[in-house]
Amino acid sequence: MMWIFAHALLFPFLLLVPGGVDALSWVPPGPVEEVRKYNLCEGQNLSVPWNLTTDPLENIVSIKWTWKSGATSEERELASLLPGDSVNATDSRVGHVGNAGITINNVSASDTGDIEVKVTLQNQSSQLVVTHVARLLVMVAPDVENEKLTLEVDYTPYQTETGVSYATLRCGHFHHRGVPTVHPMIETPDGQSVSIAAHNDHEYIYPLDPGGTTVGRYRCQLPAKNLCQDADLRSNVVDVKANDIRLNKLEHLLSQLQQEHDHDKQTLQNTLKQTKQEQDQTKQTLQNTQQGLKQTKQELNQAKQELEQTKKILEGVKRDVQRKYLASVSSERHSVM
Repeated sequence: MMWIFAHALLFPFLLLVPGGVDALSWVPPGPVEEVRKYNLCEGQNLSVPWNLTTDPLENIVSIKWTWKSGATSEERELASLLPGDSVNATDSRVGHVGNAGITINNVSASDTGDIEVKVTLQNQSSQLVVTHVARLLVMVAPDVENEKLTLEVDYTPYQTETGVSYATLRCGHFHHRGVPTVHPMIETPDGQSVSIAAHNDHEYIYPLDPGGTTVGRYRCQLPAKNLCQDADLRSNVVDVKANDIRLNKLEHLLSQLQQEHDHDKQTLQNTLKQTKQEQDQTKQTLQNTQQGLKQTKQELNQAKQELEQTKKILEGVKRDVQRKYLASVSSERHSVM
């Protein structure tokens, strides 16, 4: 017995579930194709047709459609169908096309994910589950200020890896970058297209080549796949002028000279301040030394006075000793006579 699938662009994954002693025989499909991808804008309608042809003795037992998030484990049932019944949908936007296809009207960003349909088939002895997956990406245009892409040239010097750029393009102003994330392109005056990688929270930044800035008209443009019907976001232009670049270079040079002057002035002030501090410190050291010498002189004078006083005391003592000695000698002489 052979399972026949009418839609050549769709690919089924086949799971064989034995239902009795005799296994269901089937011819496996050819090479498995990639998941069918659908890229839609918000508000458009999705249609995933799928017609399944069965043998006379085979019956469709049930059909179930499920949505699964590609980023998380979230999933929810979209609809189901039993023979003889109408489609039981959990969302009023969901419809039925073919005998196993699905439609979703007015898609939104929250519908991005995988839509899976499982068809359960039954013959007299076995059951077969056929699965098909469609991957849906609902594109969201970038949200920019005033709903229009802006492009400005900033002549403020911008340091790059190769030098200073004197003209920087700023493309934006984004509140969010859309789904999928937008990657703007810059079209140069000579017709080349260059992708922009550097960005901050709100804008993409493209410094022009410091080695030889090309003047003329530049265009920042967004890929059409990011825009849907929003043509105002498509592109914008700005002119880079040679005089502005030359003026910017001169201003930058003057700024550098002013910075060097201020740096030299500050260095000189710091040197003079340090020299004065050292002079004050030396002066204080000399004053302390003079004060020490003065104090030492006073101490020496005091010691000299004390020495003179001690000398006088010793001389007095000496005279007393001599007087007592002479008196003693005289007394001894009188006693002998």
